[in-house]
Amino acid sequence: MNTYIVSFELRSQKKRSLEYAITSIASDYCELHANAWLFTSNRDIKNIKDILLSSISNNDRIFFSKVSAPYDALLEAKAIDYIKARKLV
Repeated sequence: MNTYIVSFELRSQKKRSLEYAITSIASDYCELHANAWLFTSNRDIKNIKDILLSSISNNDRIFFSKVSAPYDALLEAKAIDYIKARKLV
C-alpha cells in the first residue's frame, strides 16, 4: 500500500469528477485543503495517473507525490488534524 498526495489546479468545473476518481481508487483518503488530497492505494502510479488525468480537462493541472512511511502511519491512525496543524504538507 502506497500513500500519495495529489494537488491540482482546476480551470474547469471538473472538481467533483476528480474527487470521485480519487475516492474510487483510494482505500483511505482525506482532503488536506481545497486543492489537495492525501490517499492510500494498492494501484501503481501509472494506473492512478491515467484514472485521474481522464477525469479532468486539458486546461487543468494535477501534481502527484508519493509520501513516506510517517504519513502512512498518520493516515492509518486518522491523525489528519495533526498533519494540518503542524503544516507538514
